Amino acid sequence: MVRRVVKHLALGSAIAVSTLSGVLPSHAVEAQTQAWACRDQQICLYSGPAGTGDSLAVTADTPQLPPDWDDRARSVRNTTDRDWCLYRSPHYSGGDRLEVPPNTAINLTEHFDESISSLLAKPDIGCWSSTTGPAHGPR
Repeated sequence: MVRRVVKHLALGSAIAVSTLSGVLPSHAVEAQTQAWACRDQQICLYSGPAGTGDSLAVTADTPQLPPDWDDRARSVRNTTDRDWCLYRSPHYSGGDRLEVPPNTAINLTEHFDESISSLLAKPDIGCWSSTTGPAHGPR
């Protein structure tokens, strides 16, 4: 009985702390997640290939990923109705970016594997970087 109460308290604390930060990694709730698990209207990053490993769900522009996710993603799933722009540098900077179309799941390859630092829902003007325009920055 005591063991169950402690287990529930520990899980509840982990969820409360994660919820306060606005990001809930799927591994905080489930010990084992199904490959490519991602709720509707999210872009999910995975620490392993083919949607495996730990995951991070994102629902808004993210100029800089949390430190434990910077340069960690190996695969991505987009369940939104928009293209997303993935950048290798924080704050959408640098020239390297990758577009992920709506309802797409991909393995990150070559220089994007374990190199994503920021994400931007694709504006009407297309993916861009802070070094290439527009001067006023993202939406």
